[in-house]
Amino acid sequence: MALLFLGKTQCPLCGEIIYSENDVYMFSHFISQNNRLWKYSDSSIHKNCFDKWKDKNEFLELYKIKTGQSYF
Repeated sequence: MALLFLGKTQCPLCGEIIYSENDVYMFSHFISQNNRLWKYSDSSIHKNCFDKWKDKNEFLELYKIKTGQSYF
């Protein structure tokens, strides 16, 4: 599971720090390094950033394929 240190962890999409007042999605490691989206696997991401992310649907489809379950 992704580690989240509030006030220290950076969102991989925007680069900003995640604080306690932020809504966050956390993903376990599920993508291998040969996939272009691998760095977002095993990460904590601002909900607002994730919801606007152009690769959101592809990422969630990979999550479903690799884990056998939907994230939402």
